[in-house]
Amino acid sequence: MKLQTLTGGSRGSRVDLRDARGLVAVVADRDPAWRRYTRALHTAFASGGTFRGPGPVASSPDGPVRVGTPRFESLLGPVLARHGMRREEYAAVWYGAGPAGTWLSAAGALLQGAGSGGKGGGRAEGQGAPDADLRALREKAAEVATRAAAAKVAWIRERQDAETRLLLHRDRERELRRRVAAIEKAGDAADCSVCERPLGEHAETVLAARREEWESVVQDGKWWRRRRDQLKRKPGQLASLEREAAALRARIAGVAHEGAGAEGGAGGGAPGAGQGAGVVERVAASPREAGKGVAASVREEVRSRIHRRVMTLTGGRIAGSFPGLYEEWTGGGRGGGEEITVLRIAARIAMAELAIQGGLEMGAVVIPTGLERLSAEDLSRVLPELAGLGGRIGFVLVKATPSVVASAPECFDLLFRIEDATGAGRVRRQRSGVGTVRLQSD
Repeated sequence: MKLQTLTGGSRGSRVDLRDARGLVAVVADRDPAWRRYTRALHTAFASGGTFRGPGPVASSPDGPVRVGTPRFESLLGPVLARHGMRREEYAAVWYGAGPAGTWLSAAGALLQGAGSGGKGGGRAEGQGAPDADLRALREKAAEVATRAAAAKVAWIRERQDAETRLLLHRDRERELRRRVAAIEKAGDAADCSVCERPLGEHAETVLAARREEWESVVQDGKWWRRRRDQLKRKPGQLASLEREAAALRARIAGVAHEGAGAEGGAGGGAPGAGQGAGVVERVAASPREAGKGVAASVREEVRSRIHRRVMTLTGGRIAGSFPGLYEEWTGGGRGGGEEITVLRIAARIAMAELAIQGGLEMGAVVIPTGLERLSAEDLSRVLPELAGLGGRIGFVLVKATPSVVASAPECFDLLFRIEDATGAGRVRRQRSGVGTVRLQSD
């Protein structure tokens, strides 16, 4: 279920997410207001249908529904049953609730669900091939979508750079033109631009130098204007990736439709005991040794996916330290440094991708991890990844400081700037890169 509105409690402003897409940030120098939003979401979700106060709203096939109400629970129950998930596992995927063990359990549930066509239970003999084809298609689609998002970010960044350089050259050209005109008019009596004394016998030399510089700046400006105009057109590689992504989505829809028709009489009931158990308990119905093998295989696959994401986000920088970091994190370590932060982000991306592959339609995920803790190098990789994920899942909501947003504004589609740290004032809403700003009251 896709988040539509976040509220910061009875005193806080609303964050209207109804038209959100891509990478969305709540921007604040300090954390209190952001924590108020996430606390309200957690309280409403954890109430199990008894929540009565003002709270976050999600979308559903039947329209908006307030999180934590009986109606919300009636919609959530079938989703949990269909994917063999517990409430806390869904919360871990949706907004990052719970400890590392719950995240891993949720990833294991999604992995098993993706391996069984998203039905939440085991699959019958002979059903492996279509499911494997669908899983391979989804993995390929996820890869292509990520590449397309990265190519789009690179294109936008290069286009903005060309525009900035063109403007700088135009400013310099105007400045030099005025300087040349001033020297031509005043002659030897023209003032030096540095010491402000008359140029005297040096006037002709300075004039020639300024004319030469002006001509060079004019030529450079013409080149940057052509480059800016070229970059207005979408690059062929990006267009090709977007066409490939669209074709893969169409193939996935076709294969999923065929699979649904083939399984119509096979029965796909609720997963029974798997709904209330963790990864190990889900396979307990099998013989003991087989169950241990399946559980170990699931754990290893989840670890492998997180490892691949960490390597991508850090450029392989922490390859040697990953085993120790992973052990510390899964063991309940509460370190908040850069490496643990990037590990948590990698895990959240892996969970969201498994949700996409398993057909769990979240519509949005919240990543409450401090991006400001990352180095500039890692941040330059993380933000395009999150932007790409947002484009595939609906939107990704993060908390960011102004410096994080300023480092790559082209990655963000929508910003909510909190100027009052208490969360009781107004929220300034801004389309990143467009500059359309409006105020919304609480």
